[in-house]
Amino acid sequence: MGYFDALKKHGVPFDENLVVYGGFNEGDGIVEFRKLLRLNPMPDVIFAVNDPVAIGAFIQIKEKGFKIPDDIALVGFSNNPISALIDPPLTTVHQPSYEIGRTAARLLLKEIKNHRKEIHHETIVLKTRLIIRKST
Repeated sequence: MGYFDALKKHGVPFDENLVVYGGFNEGDGIVEFRKLLRLNPMPDVIFAVNDPVAIGAFIQIKEKGFKIPDDIALVGFSNNPISALIDPPLTTVHQPSYEIGRTAARLLLKEIKNHRKEIHHETIVLKTRLIIRKST
């Protein structure tokens, strides 16, 4: 939804061809980047669902002879430790993994203690942080 909201906010029409759906690991990033290679024009920025998918795209970008970020900029999501170790280091969005687990456990315990048959759904949004590195 964040992608759609940002497009709308900036008056950019949604192009379904620029969104590829896959899994959550490096292999998926490799496969999905190959689909983007067939587009004309090719995108000049890729925002991956997570850092492992971005790493898969990273591998393909380099293998095909493109330069990051000059030819294609790349952004991941999760701030996986390896994202800072590749060259160039990956720009990523830090998600508070520990706080996510802690919040989920707190909500689960709250439901268990309530002894209700009906589950109370609650949405909690935790803050993320953009970490700008040299892939953008």
